[in-house]
Amino acid sequence: MSSTASMASDLASLSAELTAPDFDVERHASGLIQSGADIPKYLDGLARAEAELDRRIQEQVSAHYEDLISQATGVERLEAHLEMLRSHLATLSSSAERLRGRVSEPHRALSAQTTTLARLQETCDLLRRVIRTLQLGKRLQAQLQVGRTSQTPSDTPIQYILLFFPGRSPGDDEGCPESE
Repeated sequence: MSSTASMASDLASLSAELTAPDFDVERHASGLIQSGADIPKYLDGLARAEAELDRRIQEQVSAHYEDLISQATGVERLEAHLEMLRSHLATLSSSAERLRGRVSEPHRALSAQTTTLARLQETCDLLRRVIRTLQLGKRLQAQLQVGRTSQTPSDTPIQYILLFFPGRSPGDDEGCPESE
């Protein structure tokens, strides 16, 4: 039993030494050679430690094989689900690209047509103003010709407007091109 206890102690110290975060194989081997350690004995200890480690792993696997198998099966199922999700994601991406293509071109066309419509509305508004101005100009000319024969200032809108300008009277024709 003492050999088992000493082997466990040796195994623990060897394990602590080999699993240290700052373990360096070359430095460890150099230290063993320089210290004059019995290399065959050290290698024999490593072989025993390896055998003990294999035995403990075998015990763990034997004790928990059902859990390990269920976990492995679970991993396989998860991988299958993951692959299915990847497939669905690829399908979704391609559908999104198709939808983007179906929406973006009509959107561009609609945007261009909206711009054209806005410009046409501005042009129509401008044309309406020009037409209204031309109609008012014709009326004004007609009123000016009628106003020359009229006797009262209120008979024609132009004569009525001239009443509001100081220094001008409805009978004044200065500044009018037709009076000269």
